[in-house]
Amino acid sequence: MKKHSRLLSFLSGTPSERDEISETTGTKEPDSGFRMSESYRIFLILMAGLLFFLPLSEALKQIFFYPTLLLGGWICHRNGFRIQKDLFFWSFFGFVLFSILSSLFSEYPATLHALLKSNWDLIRIFAFFTLLRTIPLTEEETRRYIVWPLFGGFLAALAWGVYDKYTYQAFFVTLHSIGHRNHAAIYMLLLFSVALVYLFDSKTEFRWPYAIVTALSLFGILATGSRGVMFVVPLLYLFFVFRYGLQSLKTLLLPLVAIGVVGAILVYGLHDTFFLTKLRYGLYLSGRDFLAGLAFEKWREGNLLLGIGPGNFGKIEYRELFSSLPPSLAHLPSHAHNTIMNFLVERGFVALFLYLLFQWKIFVKFLKRDSTLDRIALLFVVANGAVSMVNTTFHHENAFLMSLFWAIALGNARERRVSRKRETTNETTRYRP
Repeated sequence: MKKHSRLLSFLSGTPSERDEISETTGTKEPDSGFRMSESYRIFLILMAGLLFFLPLSEALKQIFFYPTLLLGGWICHRNGFRIQKDLFFWSFFGFVLFSILSSLFSEYPATLHALLKSNWDLIRIFAFFTLLRTIPLTEEETRRYIVWPLFGGFLAALAWGVYDKYTYQAFFVTLHSIGHRNHAAIYMLLLFSVALVYLFDSKTEFRWPYAIVTALSLFGILATGSRGVMFVVPLLYLFFVFRYGLQSLKTLLLPLVAIGVVGAILVYGLHDTFFLTKLRYGLYLSGRDFLAGLAFEKWREGNLLLGIGPGNFGKIEYRELFSSLPPSLAHLPSHAHNTIMNFLVERGFVALFLYLLFQWKIFVKFLKRDSTLDRIALLFVVANGAVSMVNTTFHHENAFLMSLFWAIALGNARERRVSRKRETTNETTRYRP
């Protein structure tokens, strides 16, 4: 009976007999041997494997994903950790729920398999987000078991992509398990953000590994030729240095020098001018304005609350709304190349509102904080918002990676808050007359 009560307590968010709840904070205090347990060490190793293979192998990342999720759930249950049910949780949960409902009530009939396939990725991401908010990873654990494996997998995937490009004379670099070059560029923008934060972190002892990853992620972004991401990189960098008071002549000139050096290596060393060809288009939208308009018109004429269902944008009969596609589009793509408009037409107004609420809460939360993980979380939400205007960002590996760091940062912020309150309570008790 006790096991069943602990399981119900974990799922419902109510205290169980194993929970030790602080009277001053109302927060579960983990058992003293929690981080030394064998199951927790295995969980961290599985997490490291998952992050390493994320851009490398679809099969291996699936093999690592489910054991990590199941073992993490067991650790939460065994230690009596409770799911944090706040606005972050409910807005993300509501977004997932209404995405599923939009599939169920879609105007495009689908089999049960197709329905699960279109929503399973988001369900898994939400499950991992909830798990990593519940298990309190420290900054050191994050650096050792999340950041370093993430960098290692990226370097291996980039080397593979560069080899394929220059061996088979492809136009651009991709990361093997990420997919399209635009999605690979977004993934590398996230890696660029992580490396940049650690590079400028005063607590970082050895900066050269982070400098290498920063430079190689910039190289990879240029080699993909993804205009949306290339234009966002300097803007994201300037936001970072001004937000955290790092601006100086050296830091302001650094991106110009880095982009110039990387660009020169591509053009003169590797004879690769594809990114220059893409940059010549400037801010030309390449039909994205048409896709946004098509998404809005289709949403306006359909189910306003639930949309047409995830993954159904490519099924829209555009001739019913417009006479033809613009010359820049040879065919109707599978998504609207705009995260907000894509969510609006596919998942409806309610899901979009909950997604934007979730993003806004993340932005406001970490705009006011200044730890290493807080900085990464803030850069992720800014990068996601900027690139969302010209591409679909919040799905697959990129959504997983963003949600993972947001969850860790939220859990870490809660642990710091609880620790400060505990210290204050101890001091008050110690000096009480």
